[in-house]
Formats: sequence, structure tokens, C-alpha cells
Amino acid sequence: MRVPETLAVLLGALALDAVIGDPDALWRRWPHPVALIGRAIAWGDRRWNRASLPEARRRRAGAVALLGLVGICAALGATLEALLLRLP
Repeated sequence: MRVPETLAVLLGALALDAVIGDPDALWRRWPHPVALIGRAIAWGDRRWNRASLPEARRRRAGAVALLGLVGICAALGATLEALLLRLP
């Protein structure tokens, strides 16, 4: 994709978001993906970042949690992209 096309798509998406905004009816039924990621981070923080744990273990757990969360998001994104590319 060329830069002018990418810029046009970005500007169009920003304009649509400014006009339409977030669909409250949808987010009341299903949490926003960023909210889900925040919940996952908070859960991992409570479970693996307790002050009673050794610092080295906390660092390792944080790195594993980061890699796991990024990996899950990347896999979901790649799956969604593959599914959408099948559409006509």
C-alpha cells in the first residue's frame, strides 16, 4: 500500500470515529479489547508481582506475561486478518 492511500485510510478512520464514536450497545455486551488487555495485566500483576516474591522471579514472570500477552494479541490479529482476507 502506498503512503497516500494509507494516509487516506487513516484519516477516513479518524473521521468515522469522530462522527460515530464507540458503539455503547456493543461495549455493554462485550468489553472493549483494550479493557480486556487491562484486566489481563491487572490479573497477572496481582498474581505474579507480589512484594513477598523474590525480585528475580517477579522480573521473569513479568517478561513471560508480556511475551504471552503480546503473542496472544498477535495471534488473534493474524487470525482475524486471515479471516477478513477471505471476504470478497
